[in-house]
Amino acid sequence: MNTETQNAMVLKHLKQRGSITTFTAFQRLHITRLPARIPELRKQGYAINDVWVHRNGKRYKAWSLVQGRRAS
Repeated sequence: MNTETQNAMVLKHLKQRGSITTFTAFQRLHITRLPARIPELRKQGYAINDVWVHRNGKRYKAWSLVQGRRAS
């Protein structure tokens, strides 16, 4: 699967589900390098926030699309 296809899949997921994690990207989209896709989408002008999530003694990052906004 090429980079453009992966970016489109991540963007679609963000629009439909609101947020995404590395585990979700791997499990549902079969994308293993989500942290590489996020900067590419940001470079295309999408405003994407990230936050560290602490749950059950684990720490991971979740990304979310800022609705109705493109990065300046």
